Amino acid sequence: MLIKKKVKKKLLFLILFILGLSIFLVIPKKVIDQERYNSIIINFREDIPTTTLSKQIEKISNDYNATAILNSVYSIDENIYIVEGGKTLLKDLKKSFLNNYTDYIEPNYVYKASKRHDDFYQVSNVHEEWNLSNIHSDKNVGKTFERKVTIAIIDTGINKTSELQKIKFVSGYDFVNDRNYTYDDNGHGTNIAKVITQTINNKRVFKKVRIMPLKVLSETGEGTTSDIADAVRFAADNGADIINMSLEGKSKSRILENAINYAYNKGIIIIASAGNDNHNTAYYPARYSKVISVSALDATGNKAFYSNFGAQVDISAPGNSNDNVNFGFNTENIIFKRSEGTGVAAAHVTGVIALIKAANYQKVNDIFGILIQSSRKTNQDPFNYFGVGQLDSEKAIQMAFNQKITAQNFFSYLHNPNLNFWIDNQAINYLFGTSMLITSYLFVLGLFRTCSFISSLSFNLGIVLGSSGFFFLKEFIFLTYLNGRFVSLEVHS
Repeated sequence: MLIKKKVKKKLLFLILFILGLSIFLVIPKKVIDQERYNSIIINFREDIPTTTLSKQIEKISNDYNATAILNSVYSIDENIYIVEGGKTLLKDLKKSFLNNYTDYIEPNYVYKASKRHDDFYQVSNVHEEWNLSNIHSDKNVGKTFERKVTIAIIDTGINKTSELQKIKFVSGYDFVNDRNYTYDDNGHGTNIAKVITQTINNKRVFKKVRIMPLKVLSETGEGTTSDIADAVRFAADNGADIINMSLEGKSKSRILENAINYAYNKGIIIIASAGNDNHNTAYYPARYSKVISVSALDATGNKAFYSNFGAQVDISAPGNSNDNVNFGFNTENIIFKRSEGTGVAAAHVTGVIALIKAANYQKVNDIFGILIQSSRKTNQDPFNYFGVGQLDSEKAIQMAFNQKITAQNFFSYLHNPNLNFWIDNQAINYLFGTSMLITSYLFVLGLFRTCSFISSLSFNLGIVLGSSGFFFLKEFIFLTYLNGRFVSLEVHS
């Protein structure tokens, strides 16, 4: 009888431990996922008949008093529909009849332009182009480039100002207003285009480069993941070689990840900014494994104080063009606007990749291999501020033309013995929480052996709520501070 009682106690302890661990693993992820959204994405399966699709859309209207509309004219093939609503409607839709007709239902998260701030000021006659000196872009001369390159800039749109007259534009699209004209009513996209042009810095390449403006961010610098995903697919289907996304969001999006995989599988190189909150993790879309994630440098060659960093960062580049940019708002050559951030850093990397592509390199791995081997290495980088190193345009072009691509250093950046390279704060958070949970149960195990009141329902409930619940509170406080980070051990290829 005594043996059976001990077995029951051990079994109860094991059940409580598993239950508490499950709460710990599931609840924090839900807390992390809470990014702002005002609408919901419904991705209907592509194999359902048109009549069935129409009936389900009508049923959504009747049952939830909500109208499902195509995200854009370019969402037809993917059956991407948008419904205005928040958490309650999202929860109801996920539990509804739609499960039989959809691939997924998820929040339509709001991302923003990856910039710190803008400065408006009068023209200065002196342009301090420290960014070009930092990456040695001023030495990119005397080479013959063979291939035409199309760069899709997914941003706030682009105004073809005087600085951009030397570059040819191809047709793009405004996914915010659903029109062909991609007017930039914010300025960020025009600045990114200008920095890319400034980085290329080669008259021969200007004749080869085409810019595809894709507007997904509004006047406020914000846009939805559904529009960004549509723009990525548009770029992939309309001849883009490179995609620049100087934008950021803290929440993972399935629709955007699928679009990125689609473009990557077509051989398109995708560059994105790591984020501007000085956090030990890259934001999305830079965090995805098939995207080159870029952190920012300051004028001294150190990590810019605002730049995100950590395991998902691939390379670093100047975070400020420090140059006057005319956006052609009201008066030509009078009012200028300047922004800084990892978005500008991503634009520098985009420009160098355009040069490598123009030298007739096709494969993503070859181009990333050149970036790895040509980048300036730092002696110590325990927190992975710089990824594989700091961007060096001159060495990258020399390597591209000399065709000195080897696999020797391709994964050299993986050999950093410091674990800080691999683990961002969210991983540390989970390790801390797990140790806390295990310690609490070891304490309870001691009580099982010494106390007789442990079999009461109130005590057992207290074990679950006390250990896992207390940890959840701690996790919530820590996660609020971290602003929604994820564990990631991805290696960007």
